[in-house]
Amino acid sequence: MLAATFQISIGDKIELRLQLSDGSYSANVFPSQVQDVFSKSEFLILSPSGSDLDKWIGRIVQLTVIRKGDLYISTAKITSKTSENSLSFLRLVLSGNFRRTQRRTFYRLEINLETDIAGYGKFSTVDI
Repeated sequence: MLAATFQISIGDKIELRLQLSDGSYSANVFPSQVQDVFSKSEFLILSPSGSDLDKWIGRIVQLTVIRKGDLYISTAKITSKTSENSLSFLRLVLSGNFRRTQRRTFYRLEINLETDIAGYGKFSTVDI
């Protein structure tokens, strides 16, 4: 499902996964947060800790934005690193549109069914 109207915002919690040489993405997840937005496709994030950030410049990442229980996924390129005081930041440029996805390994079906449970009464299922 495409999230055509979805836009990244300051304060969004995000997760980054580096693209590997075979085109897949690393299992290592680097949490971060959006610090500034320059345009619909360019923004600044707080650098993930515990890694050599200079090696991240020019890399493609899978970007996951976590908002109100929903996940939005896109790809981005890390274009530069800046530092201010004792903090480091990465500048990202989106490579595509965001698409909404689910955290679960199965998909929720928007199906509501009526059921009768003996001795308990009639009930309805919601989004099984």
